[in-house]
Amino acid sequence: MTGVARPIQPLPELLEALRDHGLRRGVDPGPMVAANPLPTGQPGLDVALRGG
Repeated sequence: MTGVARPIQPLPELLEALRDHGLRRGVDPGPMVAANPLPTGQPGLDVALRGG
């Protein structure tokens, strides 16, 4: 590597530094919703994928 190595910050200090740039405490990505599977052209496989 030719770049300058940045020191590794402990997590609490890193989070505080990110909050200075707009990161908010308690923000999460929200609920994860599975997308409908794309049809494969194989009826048995399509049923299995839909059923989970």
